[in-house]
Amino acid sequence: MTLVIVSILLIGYFLIATEHLNKLNKSSVAMFLGVVGWILYIFNGPEYVQSMHSAEYLAFLDGAVSTQETIKNFIASHVFMQYVMSACQVILFIIATSAIIEVLVANEVFEFLAVWMRTRHSKQLLWVVALVTFLLSAEIDNLTTAVIMVLVLRKLVPQSKQRFYYSCVILVAANAGGCFTAIGDVTSLILWTKNAITPSTFALDLALPAVVTVVVTTFLASLKVPDHLDVRSSLGKYVGDDYILPAWQRFILFVVGIGGLWAIPTLHNVTKLPPFVGALCVMSLLWVLVQLFTWKRMDVINNLSHSGFSADVRTSDASQILFFMGIYLAVGVVTETGALHIFANWCDTNIHNTYILTAFFGLVSSVLDNIPLVVASTSMYPVLDAATVASSADAAYLLDFVQNGSYWELLSFCTAMGGTLLTIGTVAGFSVASLERIPFLSYINRFSWMVLIGWLCGLLVYFITDMAF
Repeated sequence: MTLVIVSILLIGYFLIATEHLNKLNKSSVAMFLGVVGWILYIFNGPEYVQSMHSAEYLAFLDGAVSTQETIKNFIASHVFMQYVMSACQVILFIIATSAIIEVLVANEVFEFLAVWMRTRHSKQLLWVVALVTFLLSAEIDNLTTAVIMVLVLRKLVPQSKQRFYYSCVILVAANAGGCFTAIGDVTSLILWTKNAITPSTFALDLALPAVVTVVVTTFLASLKVPDHLDVRSSLGKYVGDDYILPAWQRFILFVVGIGGLWAIPTLHNVTKLPPFVGALCVMSLLWVLVQLFTWKRMDVINNLSHSGFSADVRTSDASQILFFMGIYLAVGVVTETGALHIFANWCDTNIHNTYILTAFFGLVSSVLDNIPLVVASTSMYPVLDAATVASSADAAYLLDFVQNGSYWELLSFCTAMGGTLLTIGTVAGFSVASLERIPFLSYINRFSWMVLIGWLCGLLVYFITDMAF
């Protein structure tokens, strides 16, 4: 049965990786994997429970006789629900942060970016785009940041051919900025909810490699941008809601929204409540402010529905949520069969190097969405404590798997940048390529090599700082 479950997962991963060819929605494939996997698992429940959860099952029985019914109840309540609850933590965070961004966008909080960034100097605009995208994606998730910046870029540069390298740099900066903060990407959020990282240490360790990656890639792209750039003579009036908040109110929303997102890790450290609680707190506060600012009409919900961007984000987020839930359940059932632990033992014996292992995961993420890859990779190893490492004969290697160990940090960095090698490796990449209609082969021929050089430079910087400190 284990072979059947693993085979179904691998076939599903292949279908997800070739979504652009087979036209199957990856969210539907992921949900099918998760549901079917657990149905097959429960049919072979006695064997798996005995090998993976014997002590917990005995405690669950509390002296009662074991039957098929008790085994199924144990799997449903103690095994399956653990994965559902873990996935829901991430999903609630995504829902809350997406709502925050919808409110900000619907009230034109980001409109100032187009005005501030406008310039006819092609190279200057490229560096400004990279900087703004990088900083925003550290606060907002990389998908939303990438979409916002592409829409801002369209207001500035009307010619789609001239936007190619700018759009590609947006993708790199969004993924690099998102991978070095705990709230910037779904993958790093997974690591945080697993307690594999702490936000402050994680950001400090990956900030410099992420910056170097963006700087190197942007420099290489700057050598290719056209000298002359056709910029719109005027940005025009915003076409959308007929009620526009004053600038001071939009500034308050910006401070509360972005500042609140930045404060989520601090709130988590103080209260020890899950990260989604802080996100929900910021979301509710922001909505209250919007209702106070628009109390005369009280049509906040209608305002949100008027924004085409918000509608796109809602659709994308709903699909991403279903995709994440399906993948999390699918990887969970494979983990419960013991297959991932067998693979982890093989990697420990034959590879025994976290740099090589995570770099390999990065290359795989270029053709397979980095989210399922990270979910599987984090399930391969537990977060070790200092006592376990100290008592081991291979302490130097196991140190990579403690909280804030290099395995977890490199996993986030390598899958983000490896996923950027192709437009299909991340959700942000697929969205940018779809919005800008970037040809798959054109991206490979003209830009992938720049991403690879930037990624390797960032990896080298991480290695040097890791060895030095």
